[in-house]
Amino acid sequence: MTSPIITQFKDTVFKTITSWGAGAAITGVTNATQAVVSRVAHGLIAGDIVRHAGIVGMTELNGRVCVVASVTADTYTLRGVNSTNWGAYASGGTVSEAVLSESCQVTGYQGGTGTTPSSTTDTSCGSVKSYGVPQTGSVTVSFAASTLNAPFEAALKDAQASVSQTALVTELPLARGRLIDIGTVVSYDSSASANGNWVGGAVIERDFARIELAA
Repeated sequence: MTSPIITQFKDTVFKTITSWGAGAAITGVTNATQAVVSRVAHGLIAGDIVRHAGIVGMTELNGRVCVVASVTADTYTLRGVNSTNWGAYASGGTVSEAVLSESCQVTGYQGGTGTTPSSTTDTSCGSVKSYGVPQTGSVTVSFAASTLNAPFEAALKDAQASVSQTALVTELPLARGRLIDIGTVVSYDSSASANGNWVGGAVIERDFARIELAA
């Protein structure tokens, strides 16, 4: 009988987007169930987080935070980005890679998968229950608020204030994988009590299901 593998919270690395790198020109995007972007010698690798801007034609991709699924020397595929029914790429556009900052003050992470809505319809022979599309859920991250002005915490606060899409990257210890939650920060708070310490937290409402990458 093998022993269960237990992953401790200690040594887990938490990162979020604090800025974006310089934009580099792209030359095309496919209409496909997973969009493929063309850029000669792009230098990206699977798992990188990117954002596009200035695309003419396929404007749906502009401003969207994406994760690279796979690469060739001159193209990269965007994980879970179905561009089949989007406008056709015409010209222009740039890609920028996310600059991530980490925090050593994270004290908790909770990431539910979301619920599956259901409804019941009564019939002459009883009732029928049907289910909708599963919701993407949200993730809550808490941290010691003594570092509220540090890049990690400030970035979450700024994302909430600007209602802009961001990403929380969680790197599990002992190279056991990487989790990426992309969405909008819907709340950010800090609190304290007598004889205690200031603490803070943020809730990110996912735009799609959490991405889980192998080490």
